[in-house]
Amino acid sequence: MRALYRYFGLWRFALQRLRSELALTLSLLCGWTLVIALTAALPMYTDAVNRSQLQQELQGAELRNRPAFTFFYHFTSGTTGGAEWERYQILRDYMAQSIASDLGLPLQGGLHYAKSDILQVFPNVGGAYNIGRDQPLMRGYLGFVGGLEGHITLVDGAMPAVQTSADAAPLEVLIQQSLATETGMQVGELYLLFDPSARLPTGGRKRLEVPVRIAGIWTPKADDPDFWSMSPTAFANVFLIPEATYVNAVRNLVPYAFTDLGWYRVFNGDSVRAEDVDRLLARVTEVSNRVFQRLPNTYLEFSPVAALTRYQRAASAQAILLLLFGIPILGLILYFIVLIAESAVNRQQTEIAIFKSRGASSSQVLLIYLLQSITLGALALVLGPWLARLIAGAIGSTYHFLAFRSGPALQVAITDRSLRYALVALFLAMFATLLPALEAARLTIVAAKRESGRRQRNPFWQRAFLDILLLVVALYGFYLLKTQGRIAFLQGGAATDPLENPLLFLAPALFIFAGALFCVRLFPLVIRLLSWSWARVGGVAVLLALYNVGRSSQAYANLLLLLILTTSLGAFTASMARTLDENLVARSFYQIGADLALTEGVGVVPVAENGTDNTPAPDTVSVTAASDPTNAIWVNMPVADHVRAAGVKAATRIGQFEVSTAVASQLVEGTLYGIDRADFPSVAYFRADFAASSLGALMNALAVRYNGVIVSRTFLEQSRLNVGDILVLRGLIPTSNQGVTFQIVGTTELFPTAYPQNGDFFVANLDYIFEALGQELPYTVWLATDEGVDVTALTAELDEIGYRVLGVQDARALISKAQRRPERIGLFGFLSVGFVATTGLSMLALIIYAVLSFRQRFVQLGILRAVGLSSRQLALSLGSEQILVTATGIAIGSYLGLLSSYLFIPFLQVGYNPADLFPPFVVLIAWDDVSIIVMVLAAMLLVATLSVIWLLMRMKMFQAVKLGEAV
Repeated sequence: MRALYRYFGLWRFALQRLRSELALTLSLLCGWTLVIALTAALPMYTDAVNRSQLQQELQGAELRNRPAFTFFYHFTSGTTGGAEWERYQILRDYMAQSIASDLGLPLQGGLHYAKSDILQVFPNVGGAYNIGRDQPLMRGYLGFVGGLEGHITLVDGAMPAVQTSADAAPLEVLIQQSLATETGMQVGELYLLFDPSARLPTGGRKRLEVPVRIAGIWTPKADDPDFWSMSPTAFANVFLIPEATYVNAVRNLVPYAFTDLGWYRVFNGDSVRAEDVDRLLARVTEVSNRVFQRLPNTYLEFSPVAALTRYQRAASAQAILLLLFGIPILGLILYFIVLIAESAVNRQQTEIAIFKSRGASSSQVLLIYLLQSITLGALALVLGPWLARLIAGAIGSTYHFLAFRSGPALQVAITDRSLRYALVALFLAMFATLLPALEAARLTIVAAKRESGRRQRNPFWQRAFLDILLLVVALYGFYLLKTQGRIAFLQGGAATDPLENPLLFLAPALFIFAGALFCVRLFPLVIRLLSWSWARVGGVAVLLALYNVGRSSQAYANLLLLLILTTSLGAFTASMARTLDENLVARSFYQIGADLALTEGVGVVPVAENGTDNTPAPDTVSVTAASDPTNAIWVNMPVADHVRAAGVKAATRIGQFEVSTAVASQLVEGTLYGIDRADFPSVAYFRADFAASSLGALMNALAVRYNGVIVSRTFLEQSRLNVGDILVLRGLIPTSNQGVTFQIVGTTELFPTAYPQNGDFFVANLDYIFEALGQELPYTVWLATDEGVDVTALTAELDEIGYRVLGVQDARALISKAQRRPERIGLFGFLSVGFVATTGLSMLALIIYAVLSFRQRFVQLGILRAVGLSSRQLALSLGSEQILVTATGIAIGSYLGLLSSYLFIPFLQVGYNPADLFPPFVVLIAWDDVSIIVMVLAAMLLVATLSVIWLLMRMKMFQAVKLGEAV
């Protein structure tokens, strides 16, 4: 009881200390709450958004018209014969009893069917047909669908009776209404299912005759997707009998009765969340293996696996980028907590020493700080998840970096996963808060006085040269990135595990952190140099500021480091966001080639009987196919008329032809692009880094050489050819191996719509290609259009002009769709929220440091005022200190941010198919956002400086002197 009372006393003392330093306590609480909220907001957002994205994937093309979690296990015998009865029984029992539990999904519905080998169908009318000579009425199957009775409607007749013996012929069967309508079959009629040479399991063959009688005609019940996940049309030519009849009678009557087996299983996937996808895919693979072991040649023919895998890749790409940016942002907030906690400990250092001199142990002192941390943690754990919901909603409303828009509210919930993340963040924040107290808890009153009068020692990381070591590691990470080429390899369409080498992800943040530490190391040396220089040319106030900063450089180190990290990470983050945004636009235009790419039909023009061409003028060519295409030629409409449509600025033709050429006894295959060199530059998307020469120079080269060709640089290097050499391309004429001669006039790295994984590419004059072929072939039309043009209206207007538009590819629509993708919104939203949070905390730290610095130097300022310095000189001195430290931090941070952007952003392109990596990143510095950081911090500097000057003006000189005498 006494021990318990003592602990309650310590807790009361801890609460009193929190109240006594209310500003620092609220700052710590702000940092704790933010780190918990940002950490918990990520799983909340991904759970809310990825679920909808997951459902979109599950309802994709391959799962259209059936429930999302439909699994179809299909057995086909092929040439091996039907399934053995014993193996079929084992698999049937597994499907009925165990598959739902093994998949971990509740069974919702589905069907099971079996079909025999194909049989000929003859009317059984007493020999009217010669089954050895006459053609059968149709070909069909004998089979069953388990549990059919409750899911069909009988149009005529009744359900077949169950027959347990094959001797009770004929077999009663059901037929589908569509078959009855097509063939005229009616209830009560007899038919013969016949196979003149049915395969036997023993290897022989026999004549098979199975008489059947139509017992009923059925149609499927509407609105029964859980059962009819397989289209009922699959049973249109199947004579269905009860399952019991099939199992007991038909399997002994018909060889290979189990030739075609299928199990459709519809599961309830409402409980599947984003974090469950990996485990579900693993269970599906395990179940598929178990099914195959029970009955070989049984495969999972379709399932949500493809959609889940696509979602998994998209979510993994998002996780890579969030990991890349999330760690530095959260680390910066934790550093803010360390900074504020250290400020609180420094203010309480003498108090701690006195407390220990009264008999308190180091563990009790540390326990007090632990109790303070528990109190803050409890408050932050209450506030953090609710703030996380607001942050997740803000993330969901992001459409560009630092740009938000109103829309449908995101349905965000506090999940178990988010609470686990919050607890992890809580322990990290607690460790960051207790870290400064560990050193202070060891101090005695004597040691505290000695430490206060002694010149500050360099921190441990400087004495251990940790900054230099980290800088070496970061540069090694840069070397690995440069060697590897990107942050993640592509292997079979999927990236390697990003955590196999976390150094690649940490390299940018590590470089910024190590560079900031190294600059903090050099800061005192720079200040001494400035002091030495200013002492010979300047006034007393600024010199005093330089001396104070030099003497207290370690006290300013934390603030300087925070400012450098905030500015550098802000500049790097904003530049990365701008680069990602621009690359999205670049990838979309590169994929399409221009604003719009049109696939158009061609006109059919009749040829007169005497052989003369009756082609009308180009502007009057009809695009409607002639009723009699005999003796007709194909004519393309003139491309220039596209500009007659509203919104079209320019148009050009693009022909694509598969070609090959022999180089050094090797066959090289690729794509030949035919272009109109005069119109191409005004329409096509072509970036300066696509070629060493300008686009104008390349087009001029094609103008000089009518038979000129531009080749890819890799082809030129591998073929060991040179500009000016002759190149023969074959394959343009499908029926002939005749080649077309070109002369190489230039090279390019990339060309719109050409991807290196698809082979080499060549660019030539389209008119020259047509002349070599002796005719025009269909081509694609690229259009440059006005911003915001209505593509539907444009297509209709082109149809009126005379073009037959068969297909449209819209680059801007592709961009708009990509900008709405949840993984992009999540990344830009988190970057925006993290940017605002870290900048706000840095602003808070700047003000707190300014006020604490004034309070700590209250006595010194009073003495200086007493010895003759005016208030104006003291204000100038204090203002100069604030400006010097803050301006240095902003300047160094901006430089580090820009340098890290140029060094690392080119390697941070992530893709899950090769097309995602082209065109490569071009680093764009977000000058506007960097300017915002600088202006905001400069504004806070002004506020902090004015606050200090206001406190200085209110200072009573005699109070400071008296306090100095007491100390």
